[in-house]
Parts: sequence; structure tokens; C-alpha cells
Amino acid sequence: MNEFAIAVVSIVVAVVAFPLIARFAGAKLLLALFLLRVVVDGAYTFSLGSLPITSVLGILLLVVGVALTLQGRRGVGMLAFALTFLAISTAFGAATLGGDVVWPYFLRIAAIISASFGFLNVSPRPRLTTIAGVVELAAVASALVTYVQVATGTSLLVDGLARPAGLMAHPNSAALLYGAGILAAIFGLSHGRRKLIHGIAGLVIAGAVIVTGSLGGIASITVMLLAYVFVSGTLPSRLRIATAGVTVALVLVFVFSPLGSERLAELSNLDLSGQRASTNSLEWRVSKWRILLQIWEGNRVFGVGYGVATSGSLIEGGFAPHNEYVRALVDTGIVGLVVALVFAVAGTIKLVRIASRSDQPQVNDMAAVSAALLIGMLINSASDNTFTYAVPTLVLGMTAATVFNIRHGTHPRVGVRLDSVQAPKGRNIII
Repeated sequence: MNEFAIAVVSIVVAVVAFPLIARFAGAKLLLALFLLRVVVDGAYTFSLGSLPITSVLGILLLVVGVALTLQGRRGVGMLAFALTFLAISTAFGAATLGGDVVWPYFLRIAAIISASFGFLNVSPRPRLTTIAGVVELAAVASALVTYVQVATGTSLLVDGLARPAGLMAHPNSAALLYGAGILAAIFGLSHGRRKLIHGIAGLVIAGAVIVTGSLGGIASITVMLLAYVFVSGTLPSRLRIATAGVTVALVLVFVFSPLGSERLAELSNLDLSGQRASTNSLEWRVSKWRILLQIWEGNRVFGVGYGVATSGSLIEGGFAPHNEYVRALVDTGIVGLVVALVFAVAGTIKLVRIASRSDQPQVNDMAAVSAALLIGMLINSASDNTFTYAVPTLVLGMTAATVFNIRHGTHPRVGVRLDSVQAPKGRNIII
């Protein structure tokens, strides 16, 4: 059974049995599945039967997410539209390359989207400090593995450079997770109890950013942290100053670190004209984008089918586009890119509006975290396969969706959680 059949069966099971699944599934299960996904991200070659372990977890996230959405009834139409559009687009891609190539990419993105909608609908709602703590834990765990890889010489070799990825499959995805982890640590400093632990965790994660050697990662994290400082309406002044200071220090340490300076040296002799063989990663990216855009010109409206460019089949060596806007354009055409941009811009605006308020400090601040993460990932998308990285994208989905979930149960004027006024006897509203 290939991933297409598995995805269809999973959705059918979720639709038919959603009352039963939703009864036993909740925020704790979603968070547990997320942590398991973090642990196995770099172990994608490990399989259960014929399925990679990451696909197994993707199936579970898909089923639970769809079931919780049907139970909560919030965003059902949007989820159905997203999955249907991607399924039809992937079917076109399967006709070109074969289902075994493209359907795994549909399963991955369907699982991420469904899990995000699951967080939008789950009840009881998770505490925001719990969400932040889980993200922080994931980042710290991966960061510690990063240090072990450096110490033992077991880092990944990327273009001849030793670059540790921790628990992640690639140093670039690790850097995005660490950016989210730093934001979560700052949230903990502002709203958590054990501030010393959050401070130490933030420093541990920040150190791991340096050794990944990710140029796109350090640029995106800089944007994330500065965006967080500017959009948050509740961040204390001392933490604003501290966050800005940490951002500057992080950039300086990266620039003068051996790996960072070596990566920056690659950009000292740029030639983006395409007249010579690529000598660095940016030139390589630009040359491949030109090829992909030529392919897109023959399929401008709906693209060549989801998963085709994503799989790397259009680039010699089997590489994905390393640009999410080019990938969306080639795979899903102008229609797909416009839909994605509309959702991204609308989500950013809504999160920034919530973040700028101060009626619910934790909610407002987590909205700022989500907005900063989204803005940073949109910047990162210009030079990386950002939203194919399951773990950072799941972090974005669960933080933003939880904010919207809580805001939906809040009185629009006084900011009181309606479901917290009279809780059912013997039942907690939040975990």
C-alpha cells in the first residue's frame, strides 16, 4: 500500500470514527506525537515495515488532526479545501513522476496542516506555557545532540563542511527549530516560573545556532527576534533590551566563528549571471531557480503537480528548489502560490493584531512568538525548503493555532475565557 492509499484510508477512518478518536485524543497526544516527530526527524531511514517512521507519525497526526477538527467544527471547510487542492495537484504530479515519488510529500504536508487544525479545535485547550515548554524542550534536546556531534566528529558533511544537525535531518531545519526554541525561552522568561532554567535553555539553544553554520538560519533568527521585540505588546522592557542584545551578540559570534566566517567567505566572490559554474550555495540556488522557472512557463496556472519540484526530480542531483516561492510556483502554479501567500499574509496580520494588544498577556505574547516565527520562516523561504521541514512547521502550526483556539473562546470585549466561567465538575479546562 503506497502513501496515496494510506492517506485516503487515514482520512476516511478519521471522518468515520471522529467521535471515538476525538474522545481519546487531545492536546497531550498531539504534543506527544510532536515530540516523537522531533526525535525521529533525523532517523528518516528507519522504517516500520515498508513505511518510514516519519510517515507512520504523519499518519497518526493526520488522523488525529482531522478527527479533532470534525469534532470542534472550526475550520472544517478550510482544511477540506487545503487537502483536496493538494491531493488533486499531487495526482497530476503522480501522472508525471509516479505515485511512489510524490505522494509521500502529500502525506507530510497533509499531516502538518491537519495537526495544526487539530490544535485549533482541541479541547481542553493546552496552556500556552505548556506549548512553549514543549518547544523549548525539543530545541534543547536537539541542541545537546548538536554539541555531542561536534565533540565526537559525527556532524553531517554539507558541501565538504562539518555541520551538526542535532536531532534534525539537516542543519538548516535545526537552525529554524533553535530560533523557535529561543523565542519559547524568552516567553518562559516572561511568563514561566523557573526563569533561571529558561535563561540557561535559551543560551544553550543560541550556542547551537552558531555551530549549525546556517546562513539562512542566522538571518531568519535575527528577523524572528527583532520582529518579536517590535510586535509584542506585552514584553517587559528589560526583556526587549535583553532580546535585542542577544540578537546582536548572536550575529557577531556567528560572523567571527570559524564555521560562520567560512560560510560568509563563500559569498565574497558572487557571480549571479550564470556565466560560470557555481562556486557557492547562492550561485547554485540561482542557477537552479532559472531552470525551474523555465519549466514553470509551460504550466503557469496550475503548475506541474505538487511533489514534482519538491522531490528534486527536476534538478540534477535530486535537490529540492531551495526556494519556497519557486517551489510553490512550479508545483502548484500561480493559483497555488497566490493561495499560499494569501493565507500567510492574512495569518501574519491577524497574529500581529493579537500580539499588539495587552488584554491577555500570555495569549498576546504567544501571538507575537507565532508572528515572529512566521515572518522569519517567510524570509527563510527565499533560500531554503522551509515548509518541507516538518518540525519547525509543526511548531508554527501549533503555536498559532493554539492562540486562535484560545481567542475563539474569549469574550471580545472583556477578554474572559467563556469556557472558564463555569467548568464542568471534575474536568479541567486546560492542561
